Amino acid sequence: MLERAGLPLWGWAVGAVLVIAVILLAYRAVEAERQLQAAQREIDNAMVALRQTPTLPTGSPDPETDLARALLSRGMTGQAQHV
Repeated sequence: MLERAGLPLWGWAVGAVLVIAVILLAYRAVEAERQLQAAQREIDNAMVALRQTPTLPTGSPDPETDLARALLSRGMTGQAQHV
């Protein structure tokens, strides 16, 4: 009786599923990194704008409160976006 050489069909299917899963996870990681970089740029821009403001925009003596209000006014809530 002749034996078949190589992987059975189910082995190829499992391998293909694993390759697709790795590609999807890598894509999500890259997209998350891009979103984090965009959020960091937004925070940096807000900090620069706050530093350039001659007086505190809210009149609060606490700069952290002013930063939070400035970010909220620009639509940044500090909550993570789920993809």
